[in-house]
Amino acid sequence: MAHIIRISDYTSRYQTDIQRYSSQFTRMKKERWHYMQESWKREFAETIRLEYEDLSESSAIAEVWSKAVNKVRNWTTGIHEQKNEKEREHEAFQQTKQVFRNETFEKQLLWAGIPDEDPLNQDMIIDWKHDEWLKQLGIELPDNCFLFYKPVLYVKKAEIELDTILITPTEIICLTCLDGEELSVFEVSSDRYWIEYVNQERRKRLSPIPALERMERVIGNILAQHDRSMPIRSVVIAANSIIDHRTIGMKVDFLDKRSFSDWKLKLVQSNVPLKHQQVKACETLLQYCESRESIEPNLAKPEMFS
Repeated sequence: MAHIIRISDYTSRYQTDIQRYSSQFTRMKKERWHYMQESWKREFAETIRLEYEDLSESSAIAEVWSKAVNKVRNWTTGIHEQKNEKEREHEAFQQTKQVFRNETFEKQLLWAGIPDEDPLNQDMIIDWKHDEWLKQLGIELPDNCFLFYKPVLYVKKAEIELDTILITPTEIICLTCLDGEELSVFEVSSDRYWIEYVNQERRKRLSPIPALERMERVIGNILAQHDRSMPIRSVVIAANSIIDHRTIGMKVDFLDKRSFSDWKLKLVQSNVPLKHQQVKACETLLQYCESRESIEPNLAKPEMFS
């Protein structure tokens, strides 16, 4: 699960000490998952035990159980019963994992400075909590990634709102995510607009390329001013759609329904630890992020999973 370093102009606790809090979050996340796994195993085993006890204690049910036992002696039925129990165990495990993911995402938001409640900006808080792209990137990308989600930067007193920045141990990726219809097709063009084809309908969509090029320039200039150097590339993601890319000369990578999962898997399988240049690049960008004045930083206590 990625470290959500910055969301819009909210102040995250990573800005205090990114190395300390990145290692602390990873450690507590692993401890929480271990605790939930052990609890799930105990509860599932206890549920199965109680079900068998209930069957043996009830005379009416015991008769049914006796017949069932005889059937279990049949090899085919035995496999069927075993399969049912394994399916139940798998479903219970998946439910536990989903609870863990949802709980961790809430903590990620809290560490990123998004408060649980704010009477003056409650609609905005709800929007962040239900942002599917933010949740997907935050939950499904690995621990060695730093995520800036639609950060507001201040460069030469100018307020600049960017899209998504992903800082991995080896590179900086400028991301933009296209919310396309299921199985729609985006036709890439060097023009200002792209075309999205949906059920034989043509829809004009603003090209994401100029915004990505701007992001690359801003980040590159900031790093250069502080003698930092990391490869920077741009990626367009359309997780539910197809990207028809035939334009030559674009220095942009395209990920769609056919390749997005493989890209995520490659990042997850990378065992590269956090790098010094990665941390320094992140700290440099954070210097250009200004605190949100209307909301006090709502920093989680270390015992966030207790």
